[in-house]
Amino acid sequence: MFQWLFTQYREPGKLHFGSKWMSLHGRLFIGSPESLGMGQLSEPVRRSFYYLRADRVPPVDNDAAYEAWTKDRLYASKVEQVAERWVAKAGFLVTAPFCAVLTVLVHWLGN
Repeated sequence: MFQWLFTQYREPGKLHFGSKWMSLHGRLFIGSPESLGMGQLSEPVRRSFYYLRADRVPPVDNDAAYEAWTKDRLYASKVEQVAERWVAKAGFLVTAPFCAVLTVLVHWLGN
């Protein structure tokens, strides 16, 4: 349980539960990185697009791969910044009516 919640207890090289969760829901509700126009980026960057920052591990074995990863991550960060605004608005528009209906339902069942 601690390895899911706290970074310091996790085993090196394993993904956080949050990264798996965010990747699943990001691909399900927002779309794959390819559908967002990032098909030209390298596979590790596309795969880790929805991961937590701690799980986006750059290649350290050679300098050319690290430079390519850095350029691809910069482009992916720009896409994240543009999408962040729309995801926040959509999240609010979905959860606000759901919470209102849930509140009315609980109040109605309580009486």
